Amino acid sequence: MPKALKIGLAALGALLVLLIGIAIALPLLIDPNDYRDTIATKVEEATGRSFALGEIELKVFPWVKLRVNDAELGNAAGFGDQPFASVQEADVGVKVLPLLFDRQLVVSAVTLKGLTAHLTRKADGTNNWDDLARDDAAAPQAPEAETDKGGFDPGQIDIGGVSILDAAITFDDRQTGQRVTIEDFSLETGRLALGEAFDVTTGARVTLGEPAMTVRWDLSSHVSPDDDFTQIAIEDLKTTLTLEGEGLDVTSELTGNPNINLTDTRLAWPDLAVDFDVTHAEGAAKGRLTSPVELDWTAMKLALGKLALDATARSKAIDKPIDISLRGAVNYDGAAHTARVNDLSLNAGEAKLTGNVNASKLDSDAPQAQGKLNLAAFSPRKLAAELGIELPPMQDDTALQKLQFSSDIGGGTRGVALNNIVLVLDDTTARGSAEVRDFATQAIRFDLTMDTLNADRYMPPNEAVEAAKEQPSEETAKEASDDINQIELPTEMLDALNVDGVLRIGELKVSGLTLSDAKVTLSGAAGQPKRQQVTAKLYGGDISLDHRYTPGATPGWALKAGLDAFQAAPFLKDFVGKDYVSGLTKFDLDLRSSGDTVGDLRAALNGQLSARLRDGAVKGFNLGAMLRRAQAAYTGNKAEARAPATVEETDFSTLAVAATITNGVLETTLLDAASPLLRLEGGGKVNLVNETLDFLAKPTVVATATGQGGKELEALRGLTIPIALTGSLFDPKVRFDFKEALKTRAVNEAKERLGVDEDELRDKAKAEERRARDKLESKIEEELGDGAADALRGLFGGRSRATPTPTPTPAPAPATEATEPPT
Repeated sequence: MPKALKIGLAALGALLVLLIGIAIALPLLIDPNDYRDTIATKVEEATGRSFALGEIELKVFPWVKLRVNDAELGNAAGFGDQPFASVQEADVGVKVLPLLFDRQLVVSAVTLKGLTAHLTRKADGTNNWDDLARDDAAAPQAPEAETDKGGFDPGQIDIGGVSILDAAITFDDRQTGQRVTIEDFSLETGRLALGEAFDVTTGARVTLGEPAMTVRWDLSSHVSPDDDFTQIAIEDLKTTLTLEGEGLDVTSELTGNPNINLTDTRLAWPDLAVDFDVTHAEGAAKGRLTSPVELDWTAMKLALGKLALDATARSKAIDKPIDISLRGAVNYDGAAHTARVNDLSLNAGEAKLTGNVNASKLDSDAPQAQGKLNLAAFSPRKLAAELGIELPPMQDDTALQKLQFSSDIGGGTRGVALNNIVLVLDDTTARGSAEVRDFATQAIRFDLTMDTLNADRYMPPNEAVEAAKEQPSEETAKEASDDINQIELPTEMLDALNVDGVLRIGELKVSGLTLSDAKVTLSGAAGQPKRQQVTAKLYGGDISLDHRYTPGATPGWALKAGLDAFQAAPFLKDFVGKDYVSGLTKFDLDLRSSGDTVGDLRAALNGQLSARLRDGAVKGFNLGAMLRRAQAAYTGNKAEARAPATVEETDFSTLAVAATITNGVLETTLLDAASPLLRLEGGGKVNLVNETLDFLAKPTVVATATGQGGKELEALRGLTIPIALTGSLFDPKVRFDFKEALKTRAVNEAKERLGVDEDELRDKAKAEERRARDKLESKIEEELGDGAADALRGLFGGRSRATPTPTPTPAPAPATEATEPPT
């Protein structure tokens, strides 16, 4: 062995022995705990806060290792005695020999245990960390010193790993009332060296105060960087998240193998997948979302080339689950502040929605979006059956077989507009536009046109409708009326309503009625007066409605309605199933009222109405035949007295009614009807609040030769028979005052015959009345049987004569007896 080599080896050995000796002696000669107070003082001077340090442990060989225990930094002034931050244990070590001989930095695993931090922001916005940041910013910046260019190369750094265990951070935001706690935070990695792959795991539990929610997340992956640390492959990435909140539970797992290019600032994730299981108080969903991801964070571009979502959803409102699938391509350009969703396809059971959406101005306060949506034709009835949804019974059980929709869509964060709408529901097609101009004020605008709509198809079956129409008894009607009077009117809804729109319907069928060229107009901003207008053609005539609502402490209501050249018979036939009245009708209504309930509305109701019918008939009874039978009985024509009417209707040439309404009481100002048989006058009141009436009609027999009844009624010509209707509006009492009719006729005939004053004839009239009545009753009894006169007297409100026997047996009413009042 050469001498020089021996000397070199000896020197090296001596150096090693010296280093080992120093490493053994140094901890014995130097106690780092002697410097704890000095360290604490320096920290306190730098931060202005208290600082405490526990035991310091030092090891020198083969690692220079330092362990610090129980370090604690105090809180800012005014934030309590709780420490701002503390660490139970911190470890770090550096290997000596590689550092001395190879300039290689070999670091042991860096360990941090029991880190806690308490962040607080007061209601006034001050917090307990700003002073630390200000101190750093205010510190004078020393000039950059000349550095030795022979420093550590990144390839010469080798870290045994990073281990952060049992960390916790609390953020108490008293300004917003939110409190966030991060607990059980951990981060562990394998060996960290340039070009070497390593494993990483991390996780934590996060608790929110409002809304109350707990989130647990865990992540694991194998990271493979290249030698330059510019290409990083993240393999077998797996992230799980569990969320528990008020009525909400979420479990999800994200997987994939993303690649990061730090040189080009790109992320490529070809196999992003998210599996989720969500349970909510109102339903649940379970499924999988996948998509390739391309991200360029320098150019701020993101592409989800083939977004796919497949899920099964359940709802509390439906019995069966529904399968949902979503497909599309999403592109975002941060530099241009635009986004596109192309080839959008959403399937939900039978329904399939397709379209595309383009968004712009995403950097502004008013981003915009435009696109096209198309809902392919499907059967809502079939979809409901698949979901176990029981549809309400309808008059047409084949309704809801087809629904189809398409529209251009545009809008932003403030509102949304639908243009070029085409909506098909069964046999109805609607076209037009609709928009919500302002979500905040719910400003709605629409302009729609329908070709035809049979609303009855979707209404409850006729049996249910007829049951609802059953005439209530007087007692039941009174109870119902009391209940109705307590009903509150929807004033709050009307006050908030913000609508301006027009709906046109070529032909509308509702409640059996057929309207054509219908037009409905709604207008009125929130908090402002509202107006609703309706015009249509109805059974040969025109109908118009104009309703106004004025908000206020006492809301105001107004209604104008008009019918012109309206055919009553087909209207009634379609509406109630029977044409009780025929003829050409004109009707006008002008009402005003105020109040918050139906009772208020009735009590404050004022206005007027008028109606006129011409060339028509009242069906269901033949007043001419009734009077003719009565006359026949009087004259002794028994066959004619029992003859039925050939037509059960009463003709009229005109019928005019007018009335005023004052504080809920309707009072007629005109009742005038004329027919070939009679003339009708009368008047009275209807109390709409109490639902009672007091009305007197006075028909007078005309009996023209060509009229209904003709010459046969000549004997009754000029007879006026008062008819009184009183009591409940739902069950009125009807009384014919035949006594008054005979009395009036006797007086009039006597006046004509004798030409004297009425006062002089009063006594004679009474006697004439008695004789006429007795004669009529005797004749009717003779021709029609015993008791017929009593029946007639009962019909017109008179009293029966006393019978000679204690137990009389009344004869049945003859078929010719005119006992049925007109309806």
